[in-house]
Amino acid sequence: MGRESKDERDASFTAFMTDATPSLLRTAWLVTGSHDRAQELVQAAFVKTYAEWPSPMTALCRRSLHPRPQRQHRIRRRRSRAAC
Repeated sequence: MGRESKDERDASFTAFMTDATPSLLRTAWLVTGSHDRAQELVQAAFVKTYAEWPSPMTALCRRSLHPRPQRQHRIRRRRSRAAC
């Protein structure tokens, strides 16, 4: 297997983003409850995915959506408990 040129890599990643964005946005919205935060989260997931492209697929990108909101939720919950 030959190495892809940067243009080919970018084209395949752009196609992946086009196909994956609607599903990832829905998942991110369910995780965050906010359209704006969901868009930011999907963008961050794409940045992480591009760094490893073309090896990961949608599942890896979807997995990268979850840790950040969960950590934020835990931090907020700890702060609210500490305030009591």
